[in-house]
Amino acid sequence: MRWKIVSSLMVLALAAALISGATFAWFTSQATNANNLFQAGTLTINVSNPNGGGAAFNVGNMAPGDVVSGTLNLVNTGSLPCKVRARVVGEASGLANVLEVNFNNQGWQPLTSVLNTWFLVENGNAIASGATVSLPAQVRMMASAGNEHQNQTWSGDIEFEAIQDNTSL
Repeated sequence: MRWKIVSSLMVLALAAALISGATFAWFTSQATNANNLFQAGTLTINVSNPNGGGAAFNVGNMAPGDVVSGTLNLVNTGSLPCKVRARVVGEASGLANVLEVNFNNQGWQPLTSVLNTWFLVENGNAIASGATVSLPAQVRMMASAGNEHQNQTWSGDIEFEAIQDNTSL
């Protein structure tokens, strides 16, 4: 008997739930925020010789003790701030053995000790988008260069690499 009463109550409860669910409604509304766009920035640098021409240095007829100076302008033409590093690329032979360099007024170093080694521009500080940084450089032939270096040459490149500002070099 008890089972019949419990079963009857369950049937009535289920029927009530179905009836109220079928007739029960809520108001709703929707809105859309359309056309969201994400675009990556750009990381681009240009380097130039402010005195015109391509190479910062094109020196002939050097003698022991001679010092030549040049400047490279580095421009962040991208939309993102960046950190920049540079290196001198070339062979450690010939006249390279008696040349010394001074980048960013950091002091004289033998060219052969800095070849193919990265150094920081602006001490690793960020260069803002659109900003120009001047990189002073000097090259000198050691006063101790002997006769065996007469008429020798050395040719190399100065490479720059920009890295987005939120990374470490």
